Amino acid sequence: LARRQFQLGEKSASLTDAEARIVEYLNDNRGKNCSKSAIFKNAFFRDYSPGDKTLDVYISRLRRKLSEFDAQSASCLQTARGSGYKLSEF
Repeated sequence: LARRQFQLGEKSASLTDAEARIVEYLNDNRGKNCSKSAIFKNAFFRDYSPGDKTLDVYISRLRRKLSEFDAQSASCLQTARGSGYKLSEF
């Protein structure tokens, strides 16, 4: 996270500051359901509005970057139905 990238062996993928803040928050709360509101406030420094799809777009981008390593990597970033997202053990 300090280097703002995912890395596995020789492969790496750069992260934007917002992506890194999202991953850091989810990692700090690994295995727990994290509300969209809490993730949004931590990543974008403003309140979440239910109609705002910004976080969903960022999660999609993170999953795409993770899937470049392997399919299992992307599956560790899970949707927590009705609440938000969680990072499972990988």
